[in-house]
Amino acid sequence: MDKFKINNRPKMKTNKKIMELGEKLKDRLPLERVMFAVEYVNYCESPLALETLRDYIEEYDVVITHDEYNSFIEIAEELNIQLDTKDLIVR
Repeated sequence: MDKFKINNRPKMKTNKKIMELGEKLKDRLPLERVMFAVEYVNYCESPLALETLRDYIEEYDVVITHDEYNSFIEIAEELNIQLDTKDLIVR
């Protein structure tokens, strides 16, 4: 039976990273937007959560740090998705 056990640890770590990224953005994005995006994690929609955060950053012309940018890239790789980051403002 153990061979059928699903290992959710990697996904849980990725979800935690998305939530932490949202937490970092709360002072630059409207709180309700951050909460809306991060809430997707609770519905097993981690890629949508990350994409929504990215969309809000672009929509509100939020400047992000290099660390935050790297987090977006790292999380996208973990989720095996291509994330368009060309319009993100990084400083």
